[in-house]
Amino acid sequence: MDTKRTSQPKPAIKRYWYLPVISLIALAIYLSKQFLGDASYFVARDKLQMANVQHGDFKIEVRGSGVLKPKSLQWSAAQSRGRVQQLLAKPGDSVVQGQKIAELENVELLSELEKIQWELKAIKAENNAAAVAQQAQQLDLENAVMEAEFNYKSSKLKLDAEQSLLGQGKGSLSALDFKRTQLAVKQQYARWQAQIKRADKMQQNYQASELARQARLEQVENNLRKAQQQVSGLTITAGISGIVQKLPIELGQQLNSGENAALVIDPASLFAEINIQEIQVKDVVMGQPVTIDTRFNKLSGEVQRISPLSENGLVAVEVGIISELPKEARSDLNIDGYIEVTNIKKTLYVKRPAFAQKNRTVDLFKTTSDGAFAQKHEVKLGTSTAKYIQILSGLNPGDQIIISDTSAWASHSSVKIQ
Repeated sequence: MDTKRTSQPKPAIKRYWYLPVISLIALAIYLSKQFLGDASYFVARDKLQMANVQHGDFKIEVRGSGVLKPKSLQWSAAQSRGRVQQLLAKPGDSVVQGQKIAELENVELLSELEKIQWELKAIKAENNAAAVAQQAQQLDLENAVMEAEFNYKSSKLKLDAEQSLLGQGKGSLSALDFKRTQLAVKQQYARWQAQIKRADKMQQNYQASELARQARLEQVENNLRKAQQQVSGLTITAGISGIVQKLPIELGQQLNSGENAALVIDPASLFAEINIQEIQVKDVVMGQPVTIDTRFNKLSGEVQRISPLSENGLVAVEVGIISELPKEARSDLNIDGYIEVTNIKKTLYVKRPAFAQKNRTVDLFKTTSDGAFAQKHEVKLGTSTAKYIQILSGLNPGDQIIISDTSAWASHSSVKIQ
């Protein structure tokens, strides 16, 4: 007879072995959830660039590079041909208008000047001698006229007396003598008139000779002035007060007339010339405020002129400087200019994320409050500058976003920052 066995119950650990496994899996899922959240991608923190959303006035600026230039400048040129004998100033020296900068030498000009000076002295002496001789001749003519007039009047008196005797019927005077006296009066009168005409003609001759001598004298004096000017042109002077910027000459150098020798600028007349891209210059207008960065100081200015020409895709914009010029300000100093074309009051803006374009709706990653995660958010962008971009919607003041390139994980909605 078979004996019926009674089955023994299995130990609980064997019956419920799966419970610890499930618990471990649940714990792992919990811990993973706590650690990863909804993130499906890991990002190294040191590879990221962050920026906080700011609230305030958003200035739209157009940037350009350029230099400082003087509005008041003048080249001093050699007025005469000569060899540089002496340099009296150097680049950087302060000079006043008319101050000597260099001396030239030209022996031929000095010799010519001396020759003309002696010629002038000789002509003046000749003119003086001719004037004395003319005065003596004029006196002789005046005496001849007076003598002829005296002879005529004497003959006339005799004629009047004889005519009176004839009228009284006195026969002591013959008709022949009376006729002779009449003829003598006519002759003396004719001689007197001839002497007057001769004196007039001689006076005209004297005047013509005087004009000729005066013209000759003026010609020589004019030659003397030209020679003196040429000799004076051997001295190169500053045309304006200021700073000697360029002195492209050296001792012994031969300069031609009209050749530039020194450039003097007025440092107080500096303005900024900045080059703006032609696609951006459409927003620039006269009078707009400008910030000029000299690398050491920032100066205030305003747009004064916009060039009508474009060269190599750039348009020159002149900016008048309002601020006091700093010590480093000098001609041809490299500067950056920022022209304020728009100022939007009380708006949101942030440092410009990589590849972000203005007036677009884009996906940006905003970090959580603890900075452990970054989640994708749809953000509407507005206008922009080279560094900042306006936020129209999708973010709040103080939000932190990733502004470095996120294209590698653009398909993920959440990333873990570690």
